[in-house]
Amino acid sequence: MKVSEVTHAALDAQGVAQEFANAWESSNSDAMKVLGSVAAANQATALEADAPNASGVTNCSGAAGSTYCTISSGAHRLTIRVDNPSLTVIEFRLAS
Repeated sequence: MKVSEVTHAALDAQGVAQEFANAWESSNSDAMKVLGSVAAANQATALEADAPNASGVTNCSGAAGSTYCTISSGAHRLTIRVDNPSLTVIEFRLAS
């Protein structure tokens, strides 16, 4: 699927988080910009050199209009915050 063909209506918050993580892993900044805010895409791009192998979403939970999804890979943990109304990634963090 091309980035321009991504439709948020077909994805839930977990799907958006996983697609954003996949885009980050493959250094696809265009996809990150479609799936996320400029700030989230910039956060992800800044951490690109430390990319773990994001195998899949391990946990998602909602809080105050957002869904936080955790993707674990070895000693690393990605936390991706998705805005529920827009289904847009608004925060991206990497922790070891």
